[in-house]
Amino acid sequence: MSHSDPFHHSVQLADLTASRLIHEIVGPIGVISNGLELMEELGADAGDDAMTLVSSSAMNATNRLKFYRIAYGRSGVEITSIAELRAVAVAFMADQPRHDLSWPLPPALPSLSEGMGRVMLILIEIAKDCLPRGGLVRVSVDGGTATVIAQANSQGDVAQMPDALGLAVTGTASLESLTPQTVHGALAWSFIHAIGGQIALQANDGSVQLSVGLSID
Repeated sequence: MSHSDPFHHSVQLADLTASRLIHEIVGPIGVISNGLELMEELGADAGDDAMTLVSSSAMNATNRLKFYRIAYGRSGVEITSIAELRAVAVAFMADQPRHDLSWPLPPALPSLSEGMGRVMLILIEIAKDCLPRGGLVRVSVDGGTATVIAQANSQGDVAQMPDALGLAVTGTASLESLTPQTVHGALAWSFIHAIGGQIALQANDGSVQLSVGLSID
């Protein structure tokens, strides 16, 4: 994988991506369905709690769809505004009760090169996966480099990159080894590879750092 991209135009890659997205979306959609069924059965007796549950789950599903539309969809290639990407990421992470996002914006906001925005969103999702028990995901854009750091909140806990995901995100996994749990790592590598960049992965002091060089307009 170091000299070519075996994931390009892969039917298997598409299948794995679809499986991952469906898994991530089906949860809040299922809650909405259950809530509506409860309201239909009980009517006014369902109370405000049922409506609140349906409303919050609908917002959760909407935020996830917006995030994945940019991170995995073609529209993500054209979005170069850091402020727009941050807003989508903030809404997405707000629905993750064990995870927090820190992404301070500089006074002057540069525009990213095309294709870089969706890579940054996928790196945020990967960083979240390095914190199965929760933690902080920190994002910064400085000096032509975008950095995403996964950092655990609790004492004695650490952020850790799963081995299979680390292979995928650094372009050293085989197509056959990919799963719905690691396919986004391969996508991040493929997207950055296509525009001539690379992802650097470091693990230090219980944190995991992912960084990419940026072309900034």
